[in-house]
Amino acid sequence: MSQSAHDSTAMPKYYRFWVQRVIWALSWLATRFMRTDVQGRIPVAPCIIVSNHLHYLDIPLGGRYAVRFGERVHWLAKTELFDIPIVGAVLRGMQTVAIDRGKADRRAIDQIVGFARSYKVWIYPEGHRSVSGRLQSGKEGVVLIARRAGVPLVPVAIAGTEGGPWPLLFRRKTLRLRMGEPFHLPVGTTRSDALAYLMGRIEALLPPEHRPLP
Repeated sequence: MSQSAHDSTAMPKYYRFWVQRVIWALSWLATRFMRTDVQGRIPVAPCIIVSNHLHYLDIPLGGRYAVRFGERVHWLAKTELFDIPIVGAVLRGMQTVAIDRGKADRRAIDQIVGFARSYKVWIYPEGHRSVSGRLQSGKEGVVLIARRAGVPLVPVAIAGTEGGPWPLLFRRKTLRLRMGEPFHLPVGTTRSDALAYLMGRIEALLPPEHRPLP
């Protein structure tokens, strides 16, 4: 599929308008039936939100509390997801940026940096969902994006989504969201050291069962 087919900005504005509001409404309705434990202040744009990644539910449920209704936010997602029926349509409507993880995707990086300078951007530094539930090593691409954008980063920790929707809806699990204070990467450090610092800010907000093993 051509890259233009993955471009969320090519979708009609009314389509993006309604998809985002339907997703927000469904997320709001779902959380009415869940036990929730949310702490911290809603991030202020422009910024880059960085968080752990446990399940696809992280996007609507995390966004439900970290993004105000009607506010513009962009996510990053691997290009393969855009080829899945319904999923791809929803991602485009949510103004998600497609990124090819198999190469240095300069187009996607340029696009997400541009968005980050004016809006909220949500990035999962691990690059994929954690199978174990524990925070995995991050990818250095997030450091490149953060340094080029020059906007604050906001750490967010998500817990409770790893089992999927049913434990949450039947109240056997609690959705926990911790939104930390904005920060900037240390100046003059290597990309790997900056990444370690960034991941440490996320880890500090996580409950013990989701932190990396020693």
